[in-house]
Amino acid sequence: MKKFVETLDKIESTVIAILLSLQLIIVLGFTIARYTQLWRMPWGEEFSRYCMIWMIYIGIIVGARKGAHYAVSALDGFMPAWLKKIFYVLRILFTDLFCVFAAYQASTLARKQITTGQLSPALQWPMWIIYLAIPIGLFFFAVEYTIHNIQVMRGLSKDEEDQL
Repeated sequence: MKKFVETLDKIESTVIAILLSLQLIIVLGFTIARYTQLWRMPWGEEFSRYCMIWMIYIGIIVGARKGAHYAVSALDGFMPAWLKKIFYVLRILFTDLFCVFAAYQASTLARKQITTGQLSPALQWPMWIIYLAIPIGLFFFAVEYTIHNIQVMRGLSKDEEDQL
């Protein structure tokens, strides 16, 4: 399982690096083309936007795996350790429920895009490809967030429990 997660992490990081590189090249070319008027790139801004959308939703998966997301902890200092654990678990559950609900709603939207056959204005790509980033990202975020937090809860020492 660990090897699978490491492979998935490499794939996600590689896809993000490729998308970021493509976005950088396209935006640079688009900017040069706009100011020099040597060539036209009417699709450059749209392509850049779609790269950004996919990078965001793949990036939240990577962030969940590494525990890099913020949590509101204003009340933690006033709670006993046993209550902190309960709120920690509740935070995981509410986050997962929200992500699964939002992923379901986004997949419904993506299915509607498939049936309508809507295309992007400049690139003429099917819009469901872009909309599919949302349910994929949120679903895998929920999975990775849960796995990470289970690992954190299993590996806690007595001192670390007090920091929950």
